Amino acid sequence: MGQKAGVWGVIRMSEGEVRFVVGDGAETILTLDRPGLVLPDQPHHAESLGKMRMQVGFHDHAPDRFSRASSR
Repeated sequence: MGQKAGVWGVIRMSEGEVRFVVGDGAETILTLDRPGLVLPDQPHHAESLGKMRMQVGFHDHAPDRFSRASSR
């Protein structure tokens, strides 16, 4: 699945973990403290690693800060 042109996405976990995979095959495990950034037009998909809950926020510009950890 790809992001709509000009739209940025931020994936935030509220429970559990997700394997986030982008088009080139790079993987990141998303957790409560490690959200994921989806770039415009970036092919990607997410794979649940068990019970989980997540929220995706959409933005018309690059988010200034998308990590809970960066505010510490």
